[in-house]
Amino acid sequence: MAEIFAGLLFAEVPPPVVQRLQTMNAVLADNMRGLDDVGRNNMREALARWSCRLPEGLESWNHAFVAAMAHVHEAKFAKLLRQLPDPPPEPPGLWETLATQATVPDETGLAACLILYDLGCARAFLAFKRSA
Repeated sequence: MAEIFAGLLFAEVPPPVVQRLQTMNAVLADNMRGLDDVGRNNMREALARWSCRLPEGLESWNHAFVAAMAHVHEAKFAKLLRQLPDPPPEPPGLWETLATQATVPDETGLAACLILYDLGCARAFLAFKRSA
């Protein structure tokens, strides 16, 4: 089941977003410890600017999703995933706006990549649920 979900996830998240996040993984880990104070502040501001455009409930859904993903290698993974509620609907045009912004090589673009990944997880989850 985990392999099926991984395939759905990689089908949803644009490859440039995956590539950028993979290269920034160490920088963003541990509360953005790899950034200097200015970079961390810019990143937090960029995330806050995007967060106000996200559907209400997406952040709490994402926390529940991440908790389920912690069990990805366990037999109960599919059951945990199926127990999650549906994520809130994606606002029209948000994906396209984020995809455009994600190409910008600054913190705003990186924040857009992070949010696209979250939205991609929600899309993959819905596809997984439909296929079950």
